[in-house]
Amino acid sequence: AGMSRQRGGRLKGVAIMGVLSALLVGPCMTAPLAGALLFIADSGNPWLGGAALLSLGLGMGLPLILIGTVGSQLLPKPGAWMIRIRALFGFVLLGMAIWFVARVIPDAIVLGLWGALALSFAIALMALARNNHQSGITPQVLTASAASIGIWSALMLIGAAGGASDPWRPLAVFTPTNGGSNTAEPASSAEQSLTFDEVDDLATLEARIGQTGGSEQMTLIEFTADWCISCEVIEHEVFADSIVQAEMQDVQRLSVDVTDYDASDKEIMEHYGIVGPPTLMWFGPDGQERRSARIIGELDADAFLERFDQAKQTGSNAAGSGS
Repeated sequence: AGMSRQRGGRLKGVAIMGVLSALLVGPCMTAPLAGALLFIADSGNPWLGGAALLSLGLGMGLPLILIGTVGSQLLPKPGAWMIRIRALFGFVLLGMAIWFVARVIPDAIVLGLWGALALSFAIALMALARNNHQSGITPQVLTASAASIGIWSALMLIGAAGGASDPWRPLAVFTPTNGGSNTAEPASSAEQSLTFDEVDDLATLEARIGQTGGSEQMTLIEFTADWCISCEVIEHEVFADSIVQAEMQDVQRLSVDVTDYDASDKEIMEHYGIVGPPTLMWFGPDGQERRSARIIGELDADAFLERFDQAKQTGSNAAGSGS
């Protein structure tokens, strides 16, 4: 109502419209803004932080300016396509809901939800193809797409019923083992993730780090949480890599789970200056962190191994200068 009473073309009115718009856009910007602030806090550079926030503001405003200026020339006329776009985004929102709830429910149920959503999308495509009175290839493409998605969604539902969790191999759970039974074959060592010893308090963590003082053993500490999607990406793409597993055999691996974020978690994070998960820290045999090799956020296996080499090289340089 406040926006409708403002008049365009005046500096005061535009300023008020901007303030009211910020109230509406603010909740949608919470996650990106929080990420930007975490990045700024970790860098400690006020100039870089100011430039990042300015870029964020320009990125938000520029599309609105373009649409407001030339939108009438670029956008198609209102019609049935708007209803189809609304339906498409409805499926997108349902997919986002499954993506969020996947953090707290079993993987097999998640696969079943994805299968049900894909089947619903296939049915919608089939209905769209039947109601499309245009001649040409469009109805055929819609029908073929609906059939392909429908078949795969049915496979996902069948796999979910058997306890599968991989949407790309939904029927692997029914693959017979060498003994002939129809149980899932155990994952090979290359498919299993690295194991970490969980540590709950700062005193225990420091004690474990100090235990490597008489050897050449490095220590890797991960900060993770059940709600951390990036942590799952690192677990599957980095810690399940066979080369990474071979390199980490002689490394002490400790894990700090901050899912509950209780007093002990806060104490550890404040002590080491941890902003949030996922964060990986390297400690040398001398008990000192290789701060330049600290990892924050997602990365692939190659980048992880590069940081490991950097951590080892940092320790070698320090030992050489000390001698």
